This record gives sequence, C-alpha cells and structure tokens, in this order.
Amino acid sequence: TEVNLKIKRGTETLEIKVKREKVHMKSIETKTNGNAFIMKINGFNEGISTEFREAIEELKQKNIKKLIIDLRNNGGGYLDEVVTMLGYVIPKGEPVAVVKYVKDEGSYISKGQNLLDLNNYDVVFLQNSGTASASEIMIGTIKDYFPNVKIIGEKSYGKGSVQNIKEFFDGSSLKYTTAKWFTGKTKTGIDGVGIEPTEKVELDEQKLKDFKIDTQMDRALNI
Repeated sequence: TEVNLKIKRGTETLEIKVKREKVHMKSIETKTNGNAFIMKINGFNEGISTEFREAIEELKQKNIKKLIIDLRNNGGGYLDEVVTMLGYVIPKGEPVAVVKYVKDEGSYISKGQNLLDLNNYDVVFLQNSGTASASEIMIGTIKDYFPNVKIIGEKSYGKGSVQNIKEFFDGSSLKYTTAKWFTGKTKTGIDGVGIEPTEKVELDEQKLKDFKIDTQMDRALNI
C-alpha cells in the first residue's frame, strides 16, 4: 500500500507518495580499521545470531587478528539469541549462562559450533554504563573462558535480574524479580554490580564533538 505524505518545507508544501515496505534494521555493523575488525552490536534483537554468524565469516575471510566488539549503550535483548551466539565460540557442553531461582538453578549449554577460536585473536570489548543485561552476559562469559580478553571503557550497568509483570483488573500492575542471571563458567553475578573494565577509559565528549575522536575506540585500536 501507499501513504500520501504532506511535507512543509519553508513556505512550500510537498506531497509525496511513499510505498510501505518492511525495513530490516541490522543489529550488527561491521567495518575494518587498520589491523582491527570491529563489530558494533546495537541490540540483541530477534535474528541477531544469524547476523553474528555472517560477521564471523566476514572476519575469517580477512587476514586480521584483532577483534573489537563494541557493546556500548547496548541494553540487552533476547537471551536465547545471546546463548546461540556464545555457542559459536564457547566449547560444546560448557555453560554459557546460569539462572538462579530461589530454590534451584539451571544452565544454558553451548552447542559448540566452533565457528571461531577466540584464542587466535586479540579480543577487545568496549562497554559503558549503558551496557546491560544480555550484553553483560556476553562479555562476562567470554571473559570467563578467555581470560586474556580486554575490556575498555567504564563499568557496565549491572542488570542481571529476570522479571515478570502481573497485571490486575483495576489496571495496576506489579513487576517482580523471579531469578537472577550469572556468567556461564564462574557463575559471577552482575545484578547491581556490573562488570569492571580491565582498563578504564572515559569518553571525551569534547573531543568527540569537536574532532570526532572516540577516545575509547582509539584506545581499543591501539592497545
């Protein structure tokens, strides 16, 4: 179907017909900068695991041994997608995330597809206070299994709770916590704690504004 838009530009009014179509917003943006391959992950949306697989294949075609994964301002998303993504790099049968309830706990196990051996790469994560939930599970679990991974930026948000919402007839609702998430191998909690960077680097907003210099990315590229 088509939509008729009226757009006012100054004193002029324009009429434009626009055709409705589905727009697929990519969750992962990739680029090469010198000797580094950069993945900017905007959110763990439905289908991102397929994009991650494609990004891995793109990386493997290049003679590059530094991988920068930018998770700044990534507030999370679908845990199932993160579990699938971690299964591409974590050995088969190993836990990639642990959920603890009041009386018991359960683990999400890697299917071990072994698409990429991170031992062969210098891996750097970028994070800040907007890095939360599924992003923290990814960083924390990969750091569990690959201790040489570097984390640049600021402490992450610290969102590791599983919450449900109960709606009542009068229109009110109650949000309550039923469980908490922990990293896969060491079962490290992140809720209310966050993940500390291995090297703290603040974003210089003035340099970013005046010179388009991203001080955190610059450090990741040169570490």
